[in-house]
Amino acid sequence: MGVLAALLKRNLAGSRDVAEITAPTDQRRRTNADGPTPTDQRRRTNADRPIPVGSRSCQMAGLSPQRDCAPARSGLSLAGMMTFRPLLAAAAAAAFAIAVVPVSTPVMAQSDPFQAGLRGGWQMQNGNQMAAVYLQLADGWKTYWRAPGDSGIPPDFDWEGSRNVQQVRFHWPRPYVYETAGLRSVGYKHELVLPLEVTPVDPSLPIYLKARVDLGVCSDICIPASFSFAETLPEPGAADDRISRALRQRPSSAKEAGLRRIACEIAPGEDGLRVTAVMDLPSTGGDEAVVIEPGDRSVWVSEAAVSREGRQLTATVEMAATDGQTLVLQRQEMVITVLGSRRAVEIRGCPTG
Repeated sequence: MGVLAALLKRNLAGSRDVAEITAPTDQRRRTNADGPTPTDQRRRTNADRPIPVGSRSCQMAGLSPQRDCAPARSGLSLAGMMTFRPLLAAAAAAAFAIAVVPVSTPVMAQSDPFQAGLRGGWQMQNGNQMAAVYLQLADGWKTYWRAPGDSGIPPDFDWEGSRNVQQVRFHWPRPYVYETAGLRSVGYKHELVLPLEVTPVDPSLPIYLKARVDLGVCSDICIPASFSFAETLPEPGAADDRISRALRQRPSSAKEAGLRRIACEIAPGEDGLRVTAVMDLPSTGGDEAVVIEPGDRSVWVSEAAVSREGRQLTATVEMAATDGQTLVLQRQEMVITVLGSRRAVEIRGCPTG
């Protein structure tokens, strides 16, 4: 699907880990991929703030114009990239919405691809609230991770109408890699419990959490879907085994996984930049997959070519701008996730070595 798919996905940009909510409650808040904008504009995830484009801006950001920045090309070559498959175009006409009732165990109708609910969770010692979005998927259906691959649609959260909410942090459980008709996707089957750590503006006041969630679900076809919820979170709440289990299923950190060294080379590519990450990392088991996130979801990223020799794991991706702008990468905002049969590892930052 390649660059054309990236243009479609840009309108359904997935969530990274943190969403700042600073605008009045009557304005739109979203967890997309750019930095915070003025309060009269769309709320976006602050972790993915792009810097100005162009070689001068690249130098001002402490980056090398030749090494870390590349101009966008008006006519991107699709050689070597997946062609756009008609299933998503057809699926756009089949979108549906599900109203969510905040129940502990959603009831599944035979015809429903999924049921969704909000688990209220508990109040943490630091004053934050640990809650979770819960999806129960019908047999044969799956949904997607924040970086879903070329054939997936990442989830998008709109927090408009929430009250006493300053920030929402996502604690993603480890995803899995699926191959369907030669297309790779990254996501979840059966169920997804996505923990949400909610920071209140005033810890002494109740938290009212309201959201509309747009996501993709797939079986033989892929369809965009949506659901919504609105609930005052319980105080103090109670421990929830499913949320606790999802928190334990998060990818290991670089230190926990035994990463000794990582070095990233950024070089000009055919249509943008080529990023090669070399990691001194013990095997995570089986045929490993590597996902490299650039920190800006308007950037198209190819599937990684992965190889291993002993402890050395190498992953190479192509990146291209899809918005007609210069492609600029901020190394400290890049995230590398290694997915193996035994464990997953999340590495933050892509240093020179």
